[in-house]
Amino acid sequence: MDKNKMYPDERLEKIMQILKKQNSAEVIKLAQIFGVTGATIRADLKALEKRNLIKRTYGGAILKDFLNEKVHNEVEPEYKKRVLENMDVKELIGKVAGSMINDGDSIMLDDGSTTLQVAKYLAHDKQVTIITNGLNICIELAEHPNANVIATGGTLRKNDLSYHGKVAEDVTSRYNADKAILGASGICMINGITAPNDAKAELKKIMIQNCRELIVIADHTKLNKISLVPVCSIKAMTTLITDSQADPEFIKKLESNNIKVVIADLES
Repeated sequence: MDKNKMYPDERLEKIMQILKKQNSAEVIKLAQIFGVTGATIRADLKALEKRNLIKRTYGGAILKDFLNEKVHNEVEPEYKKRVLENMDVKELIGKVAGSMINDGDSIMLDDGSTTLQVAKYLAHDKQVTIITNGLNICIELAEHPNANVIATGGTLRKNDLSYHGKVAEDVTSRYNADKAILGASGICMINGITAPNDAKAELKKIMIQNCRELIVIADHTKLNKISLVPVCSIKAMTTLITDSQADPEFIKKLESNNIKVVIADLES
């Protein structure tokens, strides 16, 4: 068949073959190869992007599998280790937290391996606004059809793919939210919720100040623990979502302070 008379589906298949060979391609070159206009190629690339096969770029496209592999390989090993640590528990917690987000909610979602799971398990039929400093969360929610994502920007911490600093703080402070869903490095009755450094603590404080309800998500390894920088008292927390290995005595103490504790398990 003459390339000028090629059916659209056949051309899409040929474009994918090219991308699988060289990982990326330019609109101009594809138009020359197939003897069609740039507008036709851009429409083809849009169709392939809707199928989640490619990512369109300025003047061309990148194979989605190649892009995912590139991002994965360039993230520092320590971050990969943290993401994979207690993954089954984090997924359960993320799933429960995601189910607590209502249609129409505005959410402050800070960076972290557990908050990433919240983004993954957010139902696609919910219209939501997410304000986040997590670059990985932004990437995850780019696939969500009904999520309005506001990225804080700021100084990128490459070791955990998070934005911090004055820009991130200023942008976050512009918004109010129905809920803040935050991770914690440590939670204890006396020292409250704590973070590993000043930058993370400051951003969490702003998110807490600007929300109506604070939901903290943390697996059992973070309970009865103290991290370096104080964020807020225990009483600022509305709900804690944790896992079935959490210390029952610690849970009772939280509940005696009118904090709702949700245990994420396979039946949740």
